[in-house]
Amino acid sequence: MAAGYQYRPNGGGGAALPDPTFLWNVFQRVDKDRSGIISDNELQQALSNGTWTPFNPATVRSILGECSCVM
Repeated sequence: MAAGYQYRPNGGGGAALPDPTFLWNVFQRVDKDRSGIISDNELQQALSNGTWTPFNPATVRSILGECSCVM
């Protein structure tokens, strides 16, 4: 699958890009098994829908499908 992410140093005219160190720290906190990949289970555990019930597994897979890229 082709990645849909394109790096734009100036934010592409939109909002400023988040600090890479912050993003890396968040990634490491979600990647519980330290595999370098966030699994559907890890993402589901990290997300909250406001009712403290787990996200629907199909929704989690959809999110991962939209965000999947190799960097």
